[in-house]
Amino acid sequence: MGKGFDDAYRETADFFGREPSEILSDHYRHLDPSLPVLDLGAGQGRHALFLARAGLTVDAVEPSAVGVERMTLIASREQLPMRIHHAEFQQFTPRTRPFGGVLLLGLMPLLTREEIDLLLEKVDAWTTTGSLIFVTTFSSEDPACAERATSDRQIGRHSYVDRQGQVWTYLEPREILHLFAGYKVVHHWEGLGEEHRHGDGPLERHASIDAVFRKP
Repeated sequence: MGKGFDDAYRETADFFGREPSEILSDHYRHLDPSLPVLDLGAGQGRHALFLARAGLTVDAVEPSAVGVERMTLIASREQLPMRIHHAEFQQFTPRTRPFGGVLLLGLMPLLTREEIDLLLEKVDAWTTTGSLIFVTTFSSEDPACAERATSDRQIGRHSYVDRQGQVWTYLEPREILHLFAGYKVVHHWEGLGEEHRHGDGPLERHASIDAVFRKP
């Protein structure tokens, strides 16, 4: 999964931007500072570094060697409270638990339906009462979902593999609430996001899902 981002991360220092996602910057103060935070699919570290600079201990898990190298360099230089793991989430084994928060920011779209089910099982096992789960993902109302239905190989419900072998999975509207049934909804928004671009790429605009859940 993450290896496919090596070239993009190598060419652009902040491929997904420098600032953290708004749902994280708006809600991170509700995290328990006595517990570590887990960032799965940490990329180049914009979210993990943001939390570590705020004084939280962070475990950042990222399969891209380029992303890991950048995070390690910055964390070492700034002496940040971070543990950085070069791994897919499936192979990650926490040294300590529970986590007071888990970041799933942009990870779900890159997973199969089966991998999403496994992810949710692991998140539940690694967290405790009061833990916050931060999620950003794409809705099946995204125009790209309809395009992939005609151009890519379908492997599940709104789930496809493109010609480069990358998985793209889209959740149905409000499906995220069913995936986290039983959790308290702290924040939930679905709609068309702002136009943006990654590096020198074309302008993009996605049907997005943003959510924060608290474990009961």
